[in-house]
Amino acid sequence: DPGCEVCDELERLLSSTGTERMADIRQDLQAVMMDDVGVFRMAGQMQAAMDKIGELQERYRHASVEDKGKHFNTDLLEAIELGYLLELAEITTASALARQESRGAHSREDFPDRNDEIWLKHTLAYRTGTGVELRYKPVVITRFQPKPRTY
Repeated sequence: DPGCEVCDELERLLSSTGTERMADIRQDLQAVMMDDVGVFRMAGQMQAAMDKIGELQERYRHASVEDKGKHFNTDLLEAIELGYLLELAEITTASALARQESRGAHSREDFPDRNDEIWLKHTLAYRTGTGVELRYKPVVITRFQPKPRTY
């Protein structure tokens, strides 16, 4: 099917002869997100995570699935999921790095306070040819007024 990006990605994964294992990339991604983009965040750690995620995305482009079958292929399914996880990790990290405040579960040690004047807005992320583009949309307050979360 011409122009079918999903078909092209499936074909790439099934025909790749790379020696990189998807499980190793997934494990490394889990470590990066836990260590550098966890509950308590700092700009330096998140920037390091962006670099590491880029490296993992490059490894993913050269990885292959072991099971080349086209029916009930859980190896292929996990590889597809990993591709999406890598995209989401990049988006999450870029969004968290840009938001210079602490709000809810987003806790920046270098920006410990909530800043409604600047950051009371939704983050919208878009994939571009060069990475992630962030845009913002105002929050419409209806029933519940914003207030600090305390744990």
